[in-house]
Amino acid sequence: MLEGGAEDYLHEAAEANEPCSGTFYDPDNDGDVVRLESLGVHEHWDNPMDKRYSRNLFPPFGTGIELMALEAISSDLYPDGCVDLRDFAVLASAWHSRDGDENWNRHCDISEPNDNVIDEYDLAVFADSWLEGVN
Repeated sequence: MLEGGAEDYLHEAAEANEPCSGTFYDPDNDGDVVRLESLGVHEHWDNPMDKRYSRNLFPPFGTGIELMALEAISSDLYPDGCVDLRDFAVLASAWHSRDGDENWNRHCDISEPNDNVIDEYDLAVFADSWLEGVN
């Protein structure tokens, strides 16, 4: 949830050609105020559980914003969409650490349930995902 007027900025940007506030931008202060084009759309989803936007609610029309859920790979510790040596290096740097240790990395605690130690259980989960996402 946006608070403290942050949402107002999104509304202003979405309607930059005719903002609610009536404010127009003149960054160089020379008086030649030019109306900006709309900078996009600002929508709210229908509810916090389904998180559907206009395109999700009315797919036959094919317009509006669509929220696409992506499933993250828990072993993608170097977040680039694939599990490879970069991820192994991150896991290795936290090897045998516990919550509170200097080299602790909570993202490496990927065994279920999390046990707050980076060990062979995390390595087994990592190995099961090895090369996932690699083309």
